Amino acid sequence: MKEVTQRIRNEISILDYLQEKGFHPIKEGHYYRLKEHSSFVYTPRKELWDWNSRGLRGSIIDLYMLL
Repeated sequence: MKEVTQRIRNEISILDYLQEKGFHPIKEGHYYRLKEHSSFVYTPRKELWDWNSRGLRGSIIDLYMLL
């Protein structure tokens, strides 16, 4: 199972997934915010996102389950 989750994390871009869902990521320095939700922050270096206003964070897998 660990191999499958690692493969998903390596092969699915969080930015691409957000755009497919109709969101508009905006680059701000070393991270991205969503035009629609400024409290959503994606850090490409870590491949993790934080949705501060909702107290949520995680990887592409967590994001897929959320949206």
